[in-house]
Amino acid sequence: MRRPEGLLTLLMLAAIYSVRAQDSLQEMKPIEAIVWREDGTDRDGADAMEEISLRMSQRIDLNTASLEHLKELPGLTNEQVERMIGHRERFGPILRLEELQVIASLSPDDIRRIAPYIRITDRQTFAIKQAQLRQELIVRLGGAGTVWNGTEQEYKKTAGNGFRSLLRYRMRIRDQWTMGLRMEKDPGEAWLDDKRRPDYIAGFISYNGRGLLRKLIVGDYAVQFGQGSLAWLGFGTGFTADPALLRRQARGILPYTSSDENAGLRGAAISLGRKSFTMELFVSSRKRDAGISDDSLAQFSSLQTSGIHSTRQEIAGKATFPVTILGCHGSFSGKSKSLGATALFQHLPKNLSPNDNAYAQYRIFPEKVVAGSIAGTWHWQNTTCFFESAYRNGSHSLVGGIQAALGKKLNAGIQYRNFGRGPVTLLSDAPGENMRNENENGFVFSLQSRLLPVCTLQVLLQKTTFDWLRYRIDSPSMLDEQQLQVFYNPNRKTQFRLRYRRRSYPVGSNNAYERTTFSQSRESIRFSMTTSLPPFLSLETRFEHLHDGDEKGWLAFTDWSIRPLRSPIQGTIRFALAETTSYAAAIYSQEPDVLYGFSMPGYTGTLTRVVAVIKWRVARSLDIAVKNGWTRSGQDSNLNHPDGTIKSDLSVQLRWNQGSN
Repeated sequence: MRRPEGLLTLLMLAAIYSVRAQDSLQEMKPIEAIVWREDGTDRDGADAMEEISLRMSQRIDLNTASLEHLKELPGLTNEQVERMIGHRERFGPILRLEELQVIASLSPDDIRRIAPYIRITDRQTFAIKQAQLRQELIVRLGGAGTVWNGTEQEYKKTAGNGFRSLLRYRMRIRDQWTMGLRMEKDPGEAWLDDKRRPDYIAGFISYNGRGLLRKLIVGDYAVQFGQGSLAWLGFGTGFTADPALLRRQARGILPYTSSDENAGLRGAAISLGRKSFTMELFVSSRKRDAGISDDSLAQFSSLQTSGIHSTRQEIAGKATFPVTILGCHGSFSGKSKSLGATALFQHLPKNLSPNDNAYAQYRIFPEKVVAGSIAGTWHWQNTTCFFESAYRNGSHSLVGGIQAALGKKLNAGIQYRNFGRGPVTLLSDAPGENMRNENENGFVFSLQSRLLPVCTLQVLLQKTTFDWLRYRIDSPSMLDEQQLQVFYNPNRKTQFRLRYRRRSYPVGSNNAYERTTFSQSRESIRFSMTTSLPPFLSLETRFEHLHDGDEKGWLAFTDWSIRPLRSPIQGTIRFALAETTSYAAAIYSQEPDVLYGFSMPGYTGTLTRVVAVIKWRVARSLDIAVKNGWTRSGQDSNLNHPDGTIKSDLSVQLRWNQGSN
């Protein structure tokens, strides 16, 4: 491999010698700090982008929001929310964000965490905005473009071309009525299926009330209860070095806006409430994609989650597996505690048979699953305890933890989980190493210390054991992880970050006659710098080195974001270099993308990649965004081509909005 020291020096000099102050760092990329997988198997990265973008476009007003709305702010406890309301009632409307510092239970970290999702207006201004109809329409078209010095063959045997298309419409009236519609086509799929319908279409109508009827959703929706042991759809925090994010904050029933075509529920959900009591009921009946064992559809081998229907087998298994789910959830929320219970019934076809591998033999997919859980949260001074205990056809699971502020400069948290080997519901998605909440138990410890006013230290320790077999692992195994992060903010516009991460994970041999399991370490060190440059420029530079057994690699990139104050055009450009010994040493990094778009490719091989994103505000309610990427040599997870090729990928998005804040 070539030595990266010269490149690193050049990138660091370009960054350091151009550091000057201007804007705050609130608009820097937030996704990589909270998604908890960086190995290409992340299930909620796109959901995180959708969730964060949606929250930032529909910010909560601190002067008019109700108790329930304020509870949706990430990382806040019931006590903190109630003290915010008490401050508002005692002293009147909040005038500036800095005023939150006088509320005893809110730390500077809490304020920074919620800042992107809040706004402060007086009641008269808000009343005017509330009366407006807000609409948003997004049309996106993209896909693989031109391949130079290579042959385009990847869609030769598929039903459609290599384009990806999306149409999304959302309408909101007075924060009470919301309607959404989403149509999508993935690369390789036909524009219309054999019934002349779009490949994927989803929609919903939602009503938010303030009386007995608090929420009603008809169409596609999601549910989030407890810590996710029984029911959780959409984005949720997990293993993170920030203690405040170890505990999930369930949002009950909510519209389904994810790009995952198989995860959402379809039917109706209702939420009823009286003072501190809430009752939620939901019913869903839909057909999911499945892998079929024969053309007669008499036997299913697995559930498919890709949502892609391009090959003959994928098309045959589209929407062939009927799933019916009924459930209810009741909860009580007090000043310092909350308690909730969930009951769920799931019905599947009889003919779902797992594969013959040893690790899959304990996986039971009964026709009927009856499950229930109890979850609670208790706050005392600067300590929060949380738990969820779930029961599923004789199998138990437990998730619990403690968060504590050990002073003004020290926060800590610990989370424990124990998932049994019994059947799981299709909605289970608590934080864990396995894709299903089964066959693992372990703990996560995180610590955050503000050593100096300009320096923050974060520590993550994880230890997980797997009592049963796993894919290519033919014996019980163990996983360890240690992570250390240091954040240095010399001023409000500049931040330096250093992260060291080590994971010791089980690996199975490839010898079919003698399977053995051994532990392998994956170590990475990352240095990055983010700064704002006057009058309209921001810069992010990163260098990362990885060592995984016999594999190793490095990645270096620089992102330049240009945002002139009065110009309708703004953009971001990335220049990246990477070199890894194989795909096993791929290094993942979130790329610049259009609004609501998410891309976190794995850089592997020897490659150079350039990405440019340009946004043009054509009119007050209309903007156009274009993302164009070029990759030379090597290959990444999004551009599967042999070495020696140069390929471009293009995405064009048109966004029309009316009445947005």
